[in-house]
Amino acid sequence: PISLLKQVLSELVAETPDNLLSQELWLQATSSQQWWCLIQNITRSFAVMSVIGYIIGLGDRHLDNVLVDLANGQVVHIDYNISFEKGKNLRIPERVPCRLTQNIISVFGVAGVEGLFRQSCEHTLRVLRKGRETLLTLLEAFVYDPLVDWTPGLAGGLAGAMYGGQGAGEGQDKREMEHGLTFSMLGVRVAEMKGAWLENQHDLVAALFQVEESIGVWLELAAGLARRGEDLTAMHRAMSMLKEAEVNPGHRLHTLLDIYQRHKAIEGGAVAAKQQVLIFTQECDKMVALHQRALSSISGPQLAKWGQEVAVLLEQANISSCNTVCTFLENAGQRELLGQYQQTEQELINGVRRMGEEVKRALDQLNMYHALTSLYPAAGRTQHRVNMYSMWGNRLLESFSTDTCDQTATEFASLFSVQPTRVRELRTQHVKNMNMQLEQWNSEIIISMQRLYQRMMAENIMKPGKSGVLEELGKTREMILNQLNHPDSGVRPETLICFFVKSLISLGNKWSELEKNFSEESLSPSSSSSSSMSRLDSLVDQLFLESGTLNTFLNTADMLNLTGKSPHVSALECLSSVLSSLQQLRSSFCTIIMPEGLKNFLHEDTSVLEIGQQVEEIISSGGLALEEVKHEARLHTRCCMLGMESPHLAAVELAGSMRHRYQQLIATAGFAESMSTGQMLLCAANSLFDKVDGDMNMLREKVLSAPTPPECNKFTMVRTAADLSTGAFNTTPGVWESLATTVFISKLELLRDFLSMCRGASLAFKAEKVGVMMPTGDILVRPVKKYVAEYVQLLLLGAGPRHLACALTQFAKDTGELAVNRFFETNQGKEKLELEDLSQALFDDKMSTGALNQARIAKSSVLVKNLSAVVYKWELAQQLDQGVEVMSAAQQVNALQHAGVQWYHEEYLPRDTNTKLAEPVSPGRDPLVYKGRALPTRHNFLSDLRSSGDRLSHIQSDLTSLCLRYSDLKASVDQRLKWAVGANPGLKEVVDQFSCEQQAQLDTVRQLGVLVKSVVGVGQSALQFEALRTSTVEARAGDHQFLGILACCRDSSLALGSPGVGVGISPEETMLLDVNPPLENIDQFWIRQTEELIASRVKSIQDTLAGENKKFSEVQRVIQDIGVGLKDIVTSHHKLMADVALLLRTIQRIENFDFPAISNFLSRYKEYSEQLNTMIKTVLSEDLSSEGGRMVVERLDLVKEETNFVYEELINIAAVARDESLVQEMFKSRRSLREETVPGREQQNVEMDEKNRAKRDKLAAGSRQVMEEKNKFALSVLRRVRVKLEGREPDSLRKASVGEQVDFIIRESMNQENLALMYEGWTAWI
Repeated sequence: PISLLKQVLSELVAETPDNLLSQELWLQATSSQQWWCLIQNITRSFAVMSVIGYIIGLGDRHLDNVLVDLANGQVVHIDYNISFEKGKNLRIPERVPCRLTQNIISVFGVAGVEGLFRQSCEHTLRVLRKGRETLLTLLEAFVYDPLVDWTPGLAGGLAGAMYGGQGAGEGQDKREMEHGLTFSMLGVRVAEMKGAWLENQHDLVAALFQVEESIGVWLELAAGLARRGEDLTAMHRAMSMLKEAEVNPGHRLHTLLDIYQRHKAIEGGAVAAKQQVLIFTQECDKMVALHQRALSSISGPQLAKWGQEVAVLLEQANISSCNTVCTFLENAGQRELLGQYQQTEQELINGVRRMGEEVKRALDQLNMYHALTSLYPAAGRTQHRVNMYSMWGNRLLESFSTDTCDQTATEFASLFSVQPTRVRELRTQHVKNMNMQLEQWNSEIIISMQRLYQRMMAENIMKPGKSGVLEELGKTREMILNQLNHPDSGVRPETLICFFVKSLISLGNKWSELEKNFSEESLSPSSSSSSSMSRLDSLVDQLFLESGTLNTFLNTADMLNLTGKSPHVSALECLSSVLSSLQQLRSSFCTIIMPEGLKNFLHEDTSVLEIGQQVEEIISSGGLALEEVKHEARLHTRCCMLGMESPHLAAVELAGSMRHRYQQLIATAGFAESMSTGQMLLCAANSLFDKVDGDMNMLREKVLSAPTPPECNKFTMVRTAADLSTGAFNTTPGVWESLATTVFISKLELLRDFLSMCRGASLAFKAEKVGVMMPTGDILVRPVKKYVAEYVQLLLLGAGPRHLACALTQFAKDTGELAVNRFFETNQGKEKLELEDLSQALFDDKMSTGALNQARIAKSSVLVKNLSAVVYKWELAQQLDQGVEVMSAAQQVNALQHAGVQWYHEEYLPRDTNTKLAEPVSPGRDPLVYKGRALPTRHNFLSDLRSSGDRLSHIQSDLTSLCLRYSDLKASVDQRLKWAVGANPGLKEVVDQFSCEQQAQLDTVRQLGVLVKSVVGVGQSALQFEALRTSTVEARAGDHQFLGILACCRDSSLALGSPGVGVGISPEETMLLDVNPPLENIDQFWIRQTEELIASRVKSIQDTLAGENKKFSEVQRVIQDIGVGLKDIVTSHHKLMADVALLLRTIQRIENFDFPAISNFLSRYKEYSEQLNTMIKTVLSEDLSSEGGRMVVERLDLVKEETNFVYEELINIAAVARDESLVQEMFKSRRSLREETVPGREQQNVEMDEKNRAKRDKLAAGSRQVMEEKNKFALSVLRRVRVKLEGREPDSLRKASVGEQVDFIIRESMNQENLALMYEGWTAWI
């Protein structure tokens, strides 16, 4: 025992001197200085060797293998055979990282391991960590060294250490070894230059940005110089024209006044029209931005945050400052001032409360607005008037023409013009029908919920509730337990079990009858009518109820210690888990997945639409309908069960391909950093599927481990179950896999039908296609109900009754084995047996032995009958409660859709008493609760929201005036307090407290005002945006304004394009007249005045040109300097890449070796280098042209992108090169490829004898096996060393600091338990 070993070690340590080595060093020294140097040297030497030994796993450090030079204090270790943690595989494993026994520790002086030794260990480990890549590369060479024994454990012994653990035939291929070393060199080289490499990347990117900025400035200056030159030329031409007109009275310039004024008038009209469009578009963009900001506020957590802030502010508003100065003012005779202050403060507090309550109402309204508008389709947002105004305005600004105006007018008419009477009538009737359909669905939901509540009342569940029924069940169990424990009750486990068996037989008969009825129902597509699905759903509910009742009954019997846990009971518990998971799947689908799916499809969430499209692609990838694939899979199952060759393998393989793509879709969604709404919806559904499948696998395992006893096969319940039994528990190869394929196809059917239903609901909600109604009622949950029914029919039928009969037989044997055996012997010749007869035989036996009498039978019968009733009641309560939850979810969906339809299509619904408003759901379930009554129409809601904003503004105005009056009264109180403080300094505390409380009240009002401003702003934005969505007064005003601007634009563009505009005046003449627009006549005075203006402009242009030329020259010099710096950086880059590129090309040339990343890197790097060199050559060119500058700017984005790729991809490739396991896998693939490309290798020695060839193959296989084992161990050694050097020991999940790792080494080396396990020759006590 370890305790005895530790005791022996402690005794040996106590008996052994701990100064043997330190005494020798003391005697060896001739002076204290020499002794001090010896101690320092030996401490450092021990520290270095201890850490190195820990890293390389050096073991067997007994006294003969640790040599000490007493002259200089140096420690030398010998015998490295037990290295790389081979000591852990010895018969007595070594668990100490290094030798730190008492004699060694005493050498370190009074500080022991906590002084110089620890510092030296940390320094050594720090150095080793820093150079870990080099160390690992050197160590990696030993993996391929034929002189190193990599035999796991010590199989090679000393011979392996002396001559190598591998024979001549076991060495790796020499070229492969060289290739492996090339990978190692690549990894080490990149690791060594990583710092310089990343610094070079930073410098290069910075230089590229400088080039981009400087070239951009240069191009701007060049364009500016060109423009100045053109302007100067134009001015000279204008001056020449003026000189000609000055000397020639008949010059053409004297006749251009009328033409010029007409031309400028038309141009002015176009400019004014464009300005109108610009202003209108900017207003629309501002409105869109405000609405987006408002939507982000009400759709996120902002509303809840505002609600919390209001609650806090209302709490703070209750603080009164009047109480602080009340006594003072009364004593000072200022009762009138005190009354005014109290009254004003109370009015202020009441105003704050009124504002707070009004803010809460406004927040509720905004919450409901978000809930309803979130159902609007994407077209309701993108085709909103404001968005369309903005789009059309921008189009006009880009292309100001008559065609653009006509196109815009046509689009406006198609979207917002009054519809023809017949079309509007049809759409109105369709929307009314859809509204009536939703009303009818709501009525059906109410009727269903009433039936559920009536059933609860009839079963006495409504009043006590689930908790009350559960409490009743607990009391019943406790009562039975008390009867069992009471010595005089006459109720005993061996007799009570008889009544349990009788009750369970009745339960099993009901279950068997249910399954029989279930099997008679067809699930074919032709018979999946509403009535058929309703019958199946009813049978499924009854089956869930019976399963739950049975499971609770068995749990009760187990709690009362009446029965044991037999394999058949375990199978029944697993079956109950499967049925419970199916029930949870159906419930969660109805209450969570279906409402969320409908909501997001109506909203046209892009992620949900994308997931739906991906599922459709998976289904359509095979080219066959799912029903056909499922039919083929069922036929394949039948062939597998009969042991026949199946002609349906193609369909099964197609289903396998679909499953693979589906699993990839799930994996992609599961590994996403932040899942989208569509991914969350898919993963939620898949998690429910996985729960059912997991429980089904467990059930199959339990059923296969619990075979039916031969004597039970005669029972009618077992025979009936065998007739109904599915192939789920058939052990024939391929049957279970084929059934799993069928179940998977059913999953795809469920997803397809659900997504199709949601897509149909989205299409119907828009009401664009007359006659397409929204799916309601049972249609919404029919896909999941069909899946559950198919699952039960395909996999579960027969399992329950069969194992229940076997379990009951075992119960009977446990309580009366002789009676049971006698029953089977008596009825041996019968073909059919009944469980009731077995139960009666058990009763008769108990009666004959006196264990039962009439009194005991009566008492036990009542107990079990009461238990049966309360168990059934409990399971029924759970099922009914779940039904209420499902109906509540349906009611919530109905209320949301109903209100959404009424809001979205309000203009098509008449505002009369015949239109029933959407019903709110019960409080606390949904934001659609509105003042405890029916949801208002959109018109009334917007009116309420507008009124709420007006009331808030009015209250805020009143509070502002109250605050002013409050501050004036506070100033009066302050003045009297200041007078009193002079006579009574003790009032200073009252003054400070009063000021703080009054300021807190004003701050509360201010903060509430800020919050009110935000809430009102959001409400106003929602009102403005919503008012323009339909044909309202505001919308018609907006249309009128837009059409007016559009007509003005069309007139202006038409005038600009008329034949007479611009004819008779050249651009040069127009430019000249624009310099000094003539008002009356073009005469000599105007000409001289214009000449002076042109001369002034020429002078200004020449001055500007001189300054820009100087700046242009400076920028050119800067570009040259930047180009030189860029060239130096690229030169450094090429120096760093020289060795690495050679290694990469060497790896690329390896025959039959596939490393696409390197090939891609080298090809892109070549192109990158060429572009970089071309760009540098262009930048350094002395005659840089504008075309060359633009080419550099265009290529810079690509060069910067490629720069990031080159630098990051090289580090990624080096990381792969350092991963030995990945490299070995690639070489393994290469060997396989090489063997496949030489198919004639085995035919080269055709004459070889078959016997010799077999012998050679056997030897080669053995050699390969040994080689693989050794290589595996070698790689594990490398991994262990890497883990230590990375600081991931002792905790592999966290990188330890140097100090923590050294502490681990010292602690493990000095651990008494580790030392006690060492063999005797190691002498752990010295």
